[in-house]
Amino acid sequence: MGNNMEKEIICSLEKEGFRAHYYPGCKMTNKAIIAVGGASCDEKTCIAMSGFLRKEGYNVLVLGFYLWKGLSKNLASIPIDYVEKAVKWLKEEQGIEKIAMTGASTGAGYTLVCASRIPEITCVIPVEPFGYDLIEPNLNTDSRIKVEDMNADVLLLAAKNDDCWPSDVATKRMIEVFKEKNYSHRVESHIYEKGSHALVDGMNEMSGFTRFLFKLMIPAEKKYPKECEEARQDSFKRIVRFIEEW
Repeated sequence: MGNNMEKEIICSLEKEGFRAHYYPGCKMTNKAIIAVGGASCDEKTCIAMSGFLRKEGYNVLVLGFYLWKGLSKNLASIPIDYVEKAVKWLKEEQGIEKIAMTGASTGAGYTLVCASRIPEITCVIPVEPFGYDLIEPNLNTDSRIKVEDMNADVLLLAAKNDDCWPSDVATKRMIEVFKEKNYSHRVESHIYEKGSHALVDGMNEMSGFTRFLFKLMIPAEKKYPKECEEARQDSFKRIVRFIEEW
């Protein structure tokens, strides 16, 4: 297992056009993974969430899109320009040939939106994705993310009876869309019977306030602590295997 935890390149809005921490790895060096956190995740938490990928030795770019200092505080106006510029930087400045993207919770939605618009992203791993029309029934169905437009292998991970939103239902619906549209890329999914919305790394590294929010928002972590941790560890293995096969 590689270790790239000591190396780090800081990217800024002023210089590169996006905020990120890039960790060069020693494994599959022609590939890189853009990792984003969720809406309630600050910079430190987002970095911690990608820990298992960095420990595996992959090239990982932890990208900020919300809540980080200097970025938008309005979730309705997050630009995909950050990811477009990050993709260009990875290819032109770091010599990366293949780019994956993964995100959890709101970051899963951002990942899907970006991948549907940026064909250079050829591997997508949304963790606990959502379906807003189930929460806001008056939304126009034409506003949905066009997942069938992606040029990527897809791994969808969710938990049954998600405490935050129906990610299991959203996952099943996306699978149906892929089938209906004859999606030409590999699609895999897994829904955990007893898991939580926090299928992410770095739980022990979260700040006191963030940890408090997670426990407040995610009762499953208290109700099924053993099963939630097992689901978390299993999700890491599935993600790593999917990346290896990509």
